Amino acid sequence: MDIRIVNLRAIAILLVVIGHSIILYDPSWGLYHSEVSMPLFESIKHYLINPIQMPIFFFISGFLFYHSISNKKELSFSRFFRSKFFRLIVPYFCIALLWMNPIKWLVHAPGYENISDFKSVILYQTLFSGHLGHLWYLPTLFGVFAVAFLCELFLKHYIRSSWHTSFHVALLLVFSFLHYVAPYFPSWFCLSSIASYIVYFYGGCLFKVFIINGISIPPPPKVCVLLCGLASLGGAICIESIRVFFILVFVVSSYLLLPASTNRLMKSLSDNSYGIYLFHSPLIYIIYTY
Repeated sequence: MDIRIVNLRAIAILLVVIGHSIILYDPSWGLYHSEVSMPLFESIKHYLINPIQMPIFFFISGFLFYHSISNKKELSFSRFFRSKFFRLIVPYFCIALLWMNPIKWLVHAPGYENISDFKSVILYQTLFSGHLGHLWYLPTLFGVFAVAFLCELFLKHYIRSSWHTSFHVALLLVFSFLHYVAPYFPSWFCLSSIASYIVYFYGGCLFKVFIINGISIPPPPKVCVLLCGLASLGGAICIESIRVFFILVFVVSSYLLLPASTNRLMKSLSDNSYGIYLFHSPLIYIIYTY
């Protein structure tokens, strides 16, 4: 495991937890409303956390995805599909039906106050529902994995090896276009989310391609700090049409700035990031209700 990725994933899960912990003060979050105004938290959530918290996770997934398949001579879609189904879709339904929905139902969270019995709660959570909560990430990542794997199959069988890097760059440009037309996709099966976030996933893939091929030359730390700051500012305030570029520059610069060593706390956060993500969010509904 790349140690910098370990550190980056630990930071990413901290950002997600912090973001969900102060989302009550985000005026765009319509589920709960607080009479208390916290402009500082609003700004942190809107300008610092929202633009990068989930793109970092997709970038890491793309980086590790390409790392895992780059040395494989044969790729089996059926085997890959099964592994990701049990890794992502099974936990999606388990957490939704046994953890998130019961908690929301018991505290009468917005959207659940008129559901009369637990059987209705079970039927309420589907891939067609608008009440996926934080679990939208799992079916979205599953779809992104499926698209990326099919692209890699096509590349291995039909594209000459000398053109592989150019092919990955072209895919990144195609997925950048998909990001901007994602609002026109239907929400069924998270198609809109897949179209929106696959560009960050493939950004991680392409960065790993550059590292493997020796194309990536780390700039001096001072340059990385400058790039990180400028990209953070650009991702927070710039127009939507070029925000993807700034976010990708920010994530890459953050990766290059992180040390190639870790500690027990960071490693523990990284190793348990998936579980933290799955279980932490529903607890917020208890806190915000009472």
